[in-house]
Amino acid sequence: MSTLTIYALLCLIWGSTWLAIRIGLADMPPFWSLSIRLIPALLFLIAVAAYRGTPMAPLRREKWRVLQIGLLTYPGAYCLVYWGEQYITSGLAAVMFSTMPFFVALFAWWLLPAERLGPRAAMGLVLGFGGLMTIYWEQINLGSTEKVFGMLAVTLSALIAAFNTVTIRRWMADMPAVALSTATVALGGRIVPCVARGGPAPAPEHLTLRAVTAATYLGIAGSGLAFVLYYQLLSRVPALTMSLITFVTPLIALTLGVFFDYEPFGWRTWTGIGLVLAGVLLAALGSTGREQLQHGD
Repeated sequence: MSTLTIYALLCLIWGSTWLAIRIGLADMPPFWSLSIRLIPALLFLIAVAAYRGTPMAPLRREKWRVLQIGLLTYPGAYCLVYWGEQYITSGLAAVMFSTMPFFVALFAWWLLPAERLGPRAAMGLVLGFGGLMTIYWEQINLGSTEKVFGMLAVTLSALIAAFNTVTIRRWMADMPAVALSTATVALGGRIVPCVARGGPAPAPEHLTLRAVTAATYLGIAGSGLAFVLYYQLLSRVPALTMSLITFVTPLIALTLGVFFDYEPFGWRTWTGIGLVLAGVLLAALGSTGREQLQHGD
């Protein structure tokens, strides 16, 4: 597949995961829901690694950074997302996570001098995020304490994901994507259930077909396939360009939310969508990664 096709596929997968997480949370406590997700993810990745004969030895070269990625991904960022989305809609969660490009730009300034933010890309980030704020303006009111903390949790998860993205781009771009994904899920699978045991235990009736189906989709598509593709692209596409995915995923989450979560869709939404797409285009054209997206294979 071409780079642009993989990029579009990532937008579709991760745009749908926000709603799938919320569906799973309807029947299952957050950390247990995440724990169940990691089972099909690990099985899928082990099968892919075995089929492709993916070597795991290269991970030893950067074992401490592999440990960092593993600890910060599922025990860190994803635990925050699952906890936070108990209190906010799937679309609003996607918007809060779309702060990630700003954090990527910050970390890239420090760790990736060749990929520092230019004026046109900066204008695109502001325009795109402004579009998302336009769409979700009515939902961004602080409201209850739980909603405030839910929004903050998802925003913090975006910061963590940004740091991981820049770390991988800086030091681990040559790592086998399947190996890195497998190690990350395996580490998460050991730690997240321990976190889950510290909270309320799920009753037997919580393990519904809906919860299992959501976890299976999230594990195979959202954690297995998506992260393999993401890590592959990070070897040839700048971190900021990759993070622009988070501007597109709220639009997909919004569309799905209209049909499944009864979220509003009016003139403000259309205006915001136009601003988001214009911002993404401007940021992509102002990014050093535009050639890779257009011509990379």
